[in-house]
Order: sequence, then structure tokens, then C-alpha cells
Amino acid sequence: MKSAIRRTVMSPFRLFSTPRFFSRDDLHAYRRAKLLNFWLLIGFLFLARSTARNFIYIGTSLELTVGILWCVLIAVAYYLFRVKHRLDFPAWIGSLSVAWIVGDLSYHSPILAAPLLLLVPLISFSLIGVSSGVALSGVFSVFIIGNLILNPPDVGSATPNAFIYNHLIALILGGGAACYLELGKQKVIITLHDSATKDELTNCWNRYVFLQSLDTEISNALRLKTPFTLVIYDIDHFKKINDKYGHTQGEIANV
Repeated sequence: MKSAIRRTVMSPFRLFSTPRFFSRDDLHAYRRAKLLNFWLLIGFLFLARSTARNFIYIGTSLELTVGILWCVLIAVAYYLFRVKHRLDFPAWIGSLSVAWIVGDLSYHSPILAAPLLLLVPLISFSLIGVSSGVALSGVFSVFIIGNLILNPPDVGSATPNAFIYNHLIALILGGGAACYLELGKQKVIITLHDSATKDELTNCWNRYVFLQSLDTEISNALRLKTPFTLVIYDIDHFKKINDKYGHTQGEIANV
């Protein structure tokens, strides 16, 4: 752990790289980790700036306290992600940070609220899953739309009701498209993972996964100084079944 922190301090650019623990072989986890690494950093920098700005212009200790606590929470989540290689809790913090950023920008620039609103489902679906992302996006959307109703923006010739209606339409269409794309990407990732790691005939793990598991077990045995057993078995004279009944029946019998 100390060596990981030391390397990060010595090379700040390492903060922008995905931890090696998350292998490209697990596309879903690697994709989440890469996106999470970016948004935790962006969330910390943006919220630190926003906290300082709000304190300077508003001058209340509450704004400063909440901002500092949230920055500390992001830092803890980033530590758990980089050092402990955890995803679930940091992913929720990353999703909430995106919502905070979008809410802050929408408050200061209501005209940009509609396109910014789409960032919440786009990011949260990938980080915490579709079902949790829908719940987070729904609660956040109610908050944004409620703020627009209570504080109608000056939108020129357009009426505030039409402005809010356009936000709802953009949210429904954009959020639905984001949900559809995320479900499609998850299906493709699962299909690619299965085709790359499973034998087509037996549906068992293939040689690649076996070698990975073997390396992991050897590393654990060396680290814990404990023995482990590798059992290899074969069916004697199986060639006779293929010669007598054909390779098609032999494959069925082998399964």
C-alpha cells in the first residue's frame, strides 16, 4: 500500500491511468474502472473549486463545511478505488459527484440544464448499473425540474412552462437512449467475455482461463506459503469411441 502511494506521489500522471488490477480481460470491470477513475478526479477538482467559489461569494460556513466533507468523501472513495481496488462504493460516490456537478452548473446556467441533465443517466448507468442509475437519475431530475418550476429562468420569448416541458422531453428521450445503449453494451460485453473464456463444445473454462487461474494460485501459495494441488485426468482409450461411433458421438460422450 505504501509503495502504491509513493509511486502516485512521485508520478502525478499515474492518477489518470487505470489501476493494473483491473484487467482488460474483464471488459465490464475495466470499463467501469476507467470511467470511475476519470470522474472521481474531475469531481474532486470541480467540487473543490465550486466550494471555494461559493464560500467566497456566499460566505456561509455551511457551504464550506458541506463542500469540504464531500471532497473528503471523494478522496476516501478514490483511495478505496486505487489502493483497495473496490468499485461499488466509489462508483456511487462518482455518480453522485456527477449529479452534484450537473446540478451546480444547471443552477448557474439554466439554459444548459437540458443537455447537462443527460450526463447523469449516461454516467450513472455505466458506473452503478441501469436499475440504480434510473433511480438516481429520477430523483435528481425531480430536483432539477422542481428548481426550474420554483425559479423560472429568463428564457426570452419562450415561456417557462415550454422550457420545462422541453427539459422533460429531452430527459425522457435521452435517458431512454442511454438506457438502451447501456443494456446493449452489457450484452455485447457478456457475449465477448464468454466467447473468449469458454470452450464452445463443453461450455467450460478454456486453456487461457486455466493458465490465469494457475498463475493466481501459484502466486497465492507463494505469498501465503501454503501448498496446493493440481489434478490432471484423462479418459483412457477414448479414441476407440471416436473410431467406432464417429467424432460427433465422441464429442457428445465427452461432454
